[in-house]
Amino acid sequence: MQYQLEDLEQILSFINLNYPLNRLGGWAASADFMKIVYRELLKKIRNKKDLIIVECGSGVSTILMAYLLKEHSPNSKIISLDHSYDYLKKTENELKLHNLLKFVEPLYAPLKYYLIDEDEWLWYDISQLHIDAPIDILLVDGPPMDTQPLARYPALPLLYSYLNNETVILLDDAHREEERKIVEKWLRDDYNLRSENYETQKGTAKLYFKKNSYEPLITIAIPTYNRKEFLREALQSALNQNYENYEIVVVDDGSDVDMQEVIEEFNSPKIRFFANEKNRGRPYTRNRCIEEARGEYILWLDDDDKLMPNILQKYVDLLNDVDITPDVVYGNLNSFGEQELRFTPLDFFENGDTLLQMLYEGKGSYIPNLGSMVKTILYTKIGKYDERFERAQDFEFWIRVAKTARFKKLNNVVALWRIHLSNTTNGENSVYYADRSYESLAMRLNLKYYRLEEIFYHFDDMKDINQKLSSSLIGYFDGLNALYYGFEYISQSEEIARMKFSQALQCDNLTIAKYALQHVKENEKLRKLLKRYQKIKKLLMRENIDGVSLRGFENFWLFYYTLALKSEDIRQAKNFARAAYLLNPLKLESQKVAKRFGVETKAIDRRIKVIANSYEENKNEFIQKYWS
Repeated sequence: MQYQLEDLEQILSFINLNYPLNRLGGWAASADFMKIVYRELLKKIRNKKDLIIVECGSGVSTILMAYLLKEHSPNSKIISLDHSYDYLKKTENELKLHNLLKFVEPLYAPLKYYLIDEDEWLWYDISQLHIDAPIDILLVDGPPMDTQPLARYPALPLLYSYLNNETVILLDDAHREEERKIVEKWLRDDYNLRSENYETQKGTAKLYFKKNSYEPLITIAIPTYNRKEFLREALQSALNQNYENYEIVVVDDGSDVDMQEVIEEFNSPKIRFFANEKNRGRPYTRNRCIEEARGEYILWLDDDDKLMPNILQKYVDLLNDVDITPDVVYGNLNSFGEQELRFTPLDFFENGDTLLQMLYEGKGSYIPNLGSMVKTILYTKIGKYDERFERAQDFEFWIRVAKTARFKKLNNVVALWRIHLSNTTNGENSVYYADRSYESLAMRLNLKYYRLEEIFYHFDDMKDINQKLSSSLIGYFDGLNALYYGFEYISQSEEIARMKFSQALQCDNLTIAKYALQHVKENEKLRKLLKRYQKIKKLLMRENIDGVSLRGFENFWLFYYTLALKSEDIRQAKNFARAAYLLNPLKLESQKVAKRFGVETKAIDRRIKVIANSYEENKNEFIQKYWS
């Protein structure tokens, strides 16, 4: 309500009322909608003296627009169509009370039948609409939705001959499902329209005409495996785009079912289908998509997700609006399915330094894979996806290109991601549902190409830089490498010693915990904490897990080890066991609990123990000395 009052106050500041207004809101136009109308009118008035405004549905909006014309553009004209003779007369009487009739032509336009693309539609009779110049603003707020489904759709096809490239169309009630479908239908029709949505009380859609000079071929790439039903939805969303210059490449990764059947159901020349001779994994299949793509850009769509309508056109508009063409464009994501979430990434335009550091903060990817559109030549210059990464291959790729590629965000929801049990990383407590050693490896491998001082550019001291990386690695449960980076500074900094003590205890490396403790002067509290930890651990090692409180030790090795033993859900137990193993892969108890619940440890060991860069040249010696 406060916002409506503020918007009304702004509106009234532009006009001088002669008579009280009827109430705004409800069935009538709301104040926030009218503020948008005023903004568009005033923009037009700056560049043109005489405007023609056509309004579908009369009322208080007619009065307010007429007041603005009286004050700022007295030679302009509003033509107000209404199918209700009685309501039109009420509007006409209101105009007389406000002394505004000279600025408005109320036009009685009863509903009549039209044929549009062989379909029957009821809409205003425009046989008496006589205008000798293009419409500048078309305001669509009628007829009522109970007239017929998509009642306001005929406005554009029937009035199109009265419009030009400068016309602005404003649609009220754009939050309603009917109006959303109307906008989608208009955008799919061949009008070269663009749209913007405004968060007003009832929703407002602004549409305008635009022709881009750059319209690249875009490949929508869909890797798929054994998801027939989901693939149908993904393909339908890809085919629901109004931008014409695109293709769809589907690569099946050796499914156990016939995925080509789904492709044949659509019978679309836009779809090209390929199949791996056997299951080769995600990164291989993504790379196959790149090889088969003909587009200048590749837009990634997972087989269980959906693109938003019109998103290709919005991306192309963005490419045309920026001075330097981006290599990567991306947007917001909404989820659907078992949870409702929203991912709203930052815009990293011309800001690769900050993107790179944020990717090294241990909090996941700041650029979504789903819905991102990548310039194909970038894969030629920088390399395709690293096939060692069964998951997080996009995270590794974003790190690799962060400082060389230009990123630009489109501030729209570009895709919907489905949350279900078979997702790689989604679900409750997903921090330990996935094998996070991939993210750790991605960060460490790319230290071949970036110096630590380059990544954490705002730190001057290598002690702080190493500890920053260490904190990021522990965020991915990589206890071994978290303790390795910065270990050499324990004796030089009490602050580092305290941090390493906490990390060592978290990883159940009591050797390093005790070593760090020696370099903390006032350490009585830490000694008590260590003693309590050892007491609890002693109880738990006997699998005496009932009644033991782990308060204060959440996210510790002991915590996940205990949860693995307590969990009645085998899948959860396996994930807890993996988390415990990642924190301390060299511990016998970690190995036993991992084996008990079927955790694949050999691959994890390769990722954790590998000498990934020159910073790790002393890691084997470190392991022998402090992890034996």
